[in-house]
Amino acid sequence: MCNPGRSCAAIKDEGFTSGFIIAHEMAHVMGLFHDGRGNTCTGAKYRTAIMARLVESKLNYYWWSKCSKQRMEEVIDYLYCLNDDPYKLPNLPEVPELPGTGWSLEHQCRLEFGEEFSVCHAVSTFYPDPCAMLWCSKRRTPSLCRTKRGPSLDGTPCGVDKSCVNSRCIYIGNLSPRDGNWADWSPWTKCTTDCGTGLRYRTRDCDNPSPAYGGKECDGEKSITDVCKSEKCTNYVDDRALQCSVWNDMNIRPGEHDWQPYHTDRPKEYCKSTCISEQSREILTIDIDVEDGTPCTYSDTDDICVHGKCMIVGCDSIINSTKSNDRCGVCGGDGSQCKTVSGSFNKTPTAGDEYEQVIFVPNGATHVEVSKNKRSPHFLALKDPEYQIFFLNGDKKKVRSRTFIANGAIFEYVNGPTQEILTTKGPVKRNLEVMMYPDKYLKPASITYQYTIDKNDHTLEKIKYKWKFKEWSECSVTCGTGTQKILYACHDKFTDKRINDEMCSYLEEPRADVAMCYRPDCSQLIFNWVMLDEWSECSATCGESGQQTELYACEQHLEDGTYEVVDKSQCSKIPAPNETRPCNIKQCSEQWSVGDWGKCSVTCGTGTQTRGVYCRDKNSNSADCFEDPPSDTQECVQTECPLEWSIGRWSEVSSLLFETNRVNWAQGLYKNIE
Repeated sequence: MCNPGRSCAAIKDEGFTSGFIIAHEMAHVMGLFHDGRGNTCTGAKYRTAIMARLVESKLNYYWWSKCSKQRMEEVIDYLYCLNDDPYKLPNLPEVPELPGTGWSLEHQCRLEFGEEFSVCHAVSTFYPDPCAMLWCSKRRTPSLCRTKRGPSLDGTPCGVDKSCVNSRCIYIGNLSPRDGNWADWSPWTKCTTDCGTGLRYRTRDCDNPSPAYGGKECDGEKSITDVCKSEKCTNYVDDRALQCSVWNDMNIRPGEHDWQPYHTDRPKEYCKSTCISEQSREILTIDIDVEDGTPCTYSDTDDICVHGKCMIVGCDSIINSTKSNDRCGVCGGDGSQCKTVSGSFNKTPTAGDEYEQVIFVPNGATHVEVSKNKRSPHFLALKDPEYQIFFLNGDKKKVRSRTFIANGAIFEYVNGPTQEILTTKGPVKRNLEVMMYPDKYLKPASITYQYTIDKNDHTLEKIKYKWKFKEWSECSVTCGTGTQKILYACHDKFTDKRINDEMCSYLEEPRADVAMCYRPDCSQLIFNWVMLDEWSECSATCGESGQQTELYACEQHLEDGTYEVVDKSQCSKIPAPNETRPCNIKQCSEQWSVGDWGKCSVTCGTGTQTRGVYCRDKNSNSADCFEDPPSDTQECVQTECPLEWSIGRWSEVSSLLFETNRVNWAQGLYKNIE
């Protein structure tokens, strides 16, 4: 299409059906192939497709195959000559909704076969409907009918108040115009990217109902576009790299070139296809827009290209939003979820010339910096561990300082006389490995590194540490048959040094193998308690209430006459010893102080007496004592009280005798003299 020597086609006009031939040949010019040539669109069903080898499309049945559609999608973006507007179209008459409205059957015959042709009526017995198939004949031979096996155009008059519609002659005299109406929106398409910001679409059709008989088309947009975002970047594909690779097979520059994506600083070229040759470092900018949804730059991956323009998008997927990610990729974050991973690689290669890993850079890492600050023959390299592709210093060769793209990030490589530095602001969209090539072994290498990542990322621990077999556990029983399992310890992968097991807590649990273990038959074992001549801690630090218990263990009597201490549960059927003794019998620093007992409450018999009780410290000041206080009241017994006469009440006076005499009873009692 865009090659002046191959951008034309010669087509003979044979009437309306020539439109299919024009479409067929124009598709060839654009780069489309016949159905069945190098694709899967083969068989009888594709005979009426526009790109069939022999065009058999008809006015009532024509279509583009899936293979034609796929090929057109592949080439359309590279037909850059279609992007300009070379001339202004003249004001053309409006095409009626039904194309046959202004073309009679007679006129269509003349267009299809020539001026001497008219409608053939000799076939009306077999084809009574003139709209089903257009039959024509010369006027001097009216019985010799011809056809191109196509129907008459829709809208062709076929009788009084009748027209051809869908190959049938129908009455339309009373049909009033019908305006079109939109159907429901389709579901949103899948986001154009699996990593970061992209686009999604949905469409609707004007067929609810469709406009007819001169009615109006639907107002409004047929499709709408929305911004979408895939938070988890698990399957990153560099869209610009794919679009640049298309030029590898095209001879657009002399020599052999592998075109790689290039980051331009010119905003007008953000959404153009700009590539750099891996061989010559030549920069190529083609006036072709990148695909919609492609990031505008590698430095701010939320802005995307739409119709050749850079659309500003915040990290919240809102157009023209100013919200941005913090240094570890948290949208609107303050850096509190970030951590910096740093370390060093100090090693002297022993032999060989194979690359060695310095550090694994995980997906999502930002502010990556790797430095070799001492002069040495070794040099840095950068590799994709999944695809085993080198982005820098592959093939055991070192290149000059440069800027390049790797897995969605812009890297800056400085190759100086005394140092090498590899940096990127990131974020890295797919895992990377920084490697070292030992150009001369037995020479020490000293490399430092650091990067920023979400604090919940533990890639470094998973790469640096490992679980290693330690020993088998003790048997679960002391007699009979039991089990034991493997015990593991955490080790540094590179030094094999034993480290704290917490460093391996982010690794997968090691295999928990279990084995049978056998001990002597339980019926042959004798168990006893044995005192250890050790005592528990005292229950009090001072005073008179402290107690401590003698410690004991369960002992097994073995067949050889020796003894072995076993778990106390083995002696559970034997009463446990309980030997105690007082301890810490000494005056506490705070203690209760008592006064003398007071006088008894009675002079004879049984009474009570009290005394003062006080808590004092060693300086005789008032204090708080934690032990129970001594009693401040006790019973007291005095001498037995003496007997004495006690006079009671007079008895009742007798009504018969001696009214004035009363009997006074005497009664002997012990009386308490108070």
